[in-house]
Amino acid sequence: MRLLRLVSPRWLDLGLSIEQARGPYRQRLQLREELLSYRSPYQLIRLFRHSHGHALFLNDTIQWEGREEVTLNHLMVTMPLSLLDNPQSILILGGGFGLGAQAALQFPSLQSVQIVEIDADVVRLSQHSRCLRKLNGKSLSHPKVQVQVGDAFDFQPQQRYDLIVFDCDISATRQRADFSLQLLLDYLQGLQSWATAFCMRIPIDEVFMEATDQLDGQGAGDDLQRTADLVRAVWPEARLAELLTVYCGRELYVWNLPDHVASLLTEESASRLISSLAD
Repeated sequence: MRLLRLVSPRWLDLGLSIEQARGPYRQRLQLREELLSYRSPYQLIRLFRHSHGHALFLNDTIQWEGREEVTLNHLMVTMPLSLLDNPQSILILGGGFGLGAQAALQFPSLQSVQIVEIDADVVRLSQHSRCLRKLNGKSLSHPKVQVQVGDAFDFQPQQRYDLIVFDCDISATRQRADFSLQLLLDYLQGLQSWATAFCMRIPIDEVFMEATDQLDGQGAGDDLQRTADLVRAVWPEARLAELLTVYCGRELYVWNLPDHVASLLTEESASRLISSLAD
């Protein structure tokens, strides 16, 4: 199965190469106003207004901006939920800013949106900061949403979910000193029995590639393809996609879906979703 290759329309609109896109975030985004700056026990949280909307940084690493944030959350939440028949529940590991929950709440059939977020300050800010509440649509205050503060790696599901989304940015926050790609893959494999469908994204960055080097012992070759090979060793039938975005760079998306809907996730359908969100 080949790797799907998705390109954010804004990548093409701005005419940037990958090398240019990895330049200084402040210069590229033209940040105009800092709306929020707060240091929690885990990370420095900064929210800016810029020429295209808003941009969130954790420990000076960009997490999302404006329209690309919409694309990322819809790929991880909206698209897999739309492929499932009458989804009732979703578990989001990470996602304390409430953006994934906001996307999930668009599905009337959903009865439960559960979030496990390690940083209590992220939850508090997302619930009470005016600018963050505006961005997440006050999703963390919705009666269908339950938030548990804790480490996702320590979370033990007590029920089966229609969709589990792994949205923990271990690279930016460096939450665990013992992190390894094997630890992540073993943990995620253990979650499979608790979910009808599963989705995650892996940033192709220095932290994850160091972890990949340790696991496959190569240290050479295309970074994304090597990571994809390791993921497929755990989930041979998973649908994988390379997503290039202007600000977040190169990422590997992983969807492990039921057999009867996996064939519906194609490069054409995913790209069509990205294009519709960019309009």
